[in-house]
This record gives sequence, structure tokens and C-alpha cells, in this order.
Amino acid sequence: MPILHNGINTATLPTTFKHAVEVVRFIGLQYSWIDSLCILQDSAQDWETESSNMGSIYRNAYVNIAASSSRDSNGGLFFYRDTSNPKSQIRQAIPVTLGSANDNEGHPT
Repeated sequence: MPILHNGINTATLPTTFKHAVEVVRFIGLQYSWIDSLCILQDSAQDWETESSNMGSIYRNAYVNIAASSSRDSNGGLFFYRDTSNPKSQIRQAIPVTLGSANDNEGHPT
């Protein structure tokens, strides 16, 4: 995929990817890795080769973004939620500290 080495025109990306770029920029990061852009999805060989690196990629990531409420890459990260529906309310808030931590071997955790 040499065409992607020089960057991507974000206007051509699906909504979820655009939203992920917004999040990455908002928190001040310069780079993002989107597996479906970095791995040829219709190539079993590329998928086998590149997916073997995914553990390292995710383990060393500063943040992982998941569009768990989207049906596909066009669903986006941000959308209206009906707060009158009890299923859409937060049941438990878990405090999160943004930053970097390392394990005993100096690897980010």
C-alpha cells in the first residue's frame, strides 16, 4: 500500500475513521493506526503477516479507540443517545488517568 505512506486525505475516509482522527488530534497525538487501512483486507497473505504484529501494536498503543456501537465503518463514534432509555445510561463510572505507564521491562502498558 505505498499510496498510504505519504498520508491519507481524511475527506475520503468513512465516518468512523474521520471521528478517530478527530479524537487522535484532540488528545494531541500525531499518528494513528487503523488496521483495516494498514492491512489489505482481501489478502489472506497480508492479513496473516500483518495480524501477527497486532499484539505488539495494541500493547504499545497510547490509546485504543473502538466504535463498539457502530454497525460498520460509516457508523461513526459520536451519535445521539436517548438518555430517557435506561439502557443508554452509564451504569458505572470508572476513573481513567491518561498518560503513560511502563511494565518492569520498560514496555508501555
